[in-house]
Amino acid sequence: MNFRLYKPGQGYWMRVIAAAFFGTLMLAAAAWLWNESEAIELPSKGYTIPVEGFPSGVTPGVGDRISLMAESADPASTELVSVASGTIAITELTASGATLTTNKLSVASGRDPFDAVRFTITPASGSPYEVRLYGTLRPIELFEKMYLQAGLAATVILVGSILIFYYVGVNPRSGEFLIATDGEMKKVNWSTRKEVVGSTWVVVTTCFLMAGVLFVIDFVFKEFFTILGVFEKL
Repeated sequence: MNFRLYKPGQGYWMRVIAAAFFGTLMLAAAAWLWNESEAIELPSKGYTIPVEGFPSGVTPGVGDRISLMAESADPASTELVSVASGTIAITELTASGATLTTNKLSVASGRDPFDAVRFTITPASGSPYEVRLYGTLRPIELFEKMYLQAGLAATVILVGSILIFYYVGVNPRSGEFLIATDGEMKKVNWSTRKEVVGSTWVVVTTCFLMAGVLFVIDFVFKEFFTILGVFEKL
C-alpha cells in the first residue's frame, strides 16, 4: 500500500478540517469505549476473604485449604454445600481476624463464590474449622482493568489515525474530492466585516420590532375578549 501523500500542498485547509473533524469523532469513540469497558468483568486469579472467629491459638496459614459453603439448592435441606474451594496464598492478620488471599478457586458448576455464607479451613495438619466473613469477598482480577481500557482506547486511536491519514492524505479518490472542495470554497464571495455587522443589526432590530408588534396585537386581543366576557378580567 502506498503511503505517500497525494498531491501535497493542494486542498490544505479542507484536509486539515476533515482530519480535525474525524479526529474528534475518533477521540470521542475512544473515550466512550474507555468508560464502557469499565463494566467488563475480567477473569479472577483469586479472592481476598476477610474472616474472623477462628479457634484460639489457630491461625490460617499459607497452603491451607479453604472451602466456601452455601445453602443447598434443595429448599428442604438445611445442610451447607461447597460452592468453591482453593488454597490460601497469603494470610494477613488484622485487628478483627485475618484477610486471606486465595489462589484461583475451583467453583462448582452453576454456583458463585459470592453465594458463600460460611467458610471451612482445612490446615495441612489438624482438624478443619469454620470461620465467618466480617467484610466483603472481593475478586482479584487477572490484570488491572486500566490496561484493558487503555489497550482498547489506544487501538481505536491507532486504527482511526491510520484511516484518517490514508483517506485524507493518501487515497486519490478522497484526496481529489477534498482538493476540489477546497477550490470551490476559494470561489465563495465571503462577506466583509462591515457587511456582517450591518446584517446582524438588521436581524436584531427586525426581531425586536416583530416582538413589539406581536405584544401589542396580543394585548389588544386580550382586552377585546375581556370586554366581550370571553376572558375574566383579572
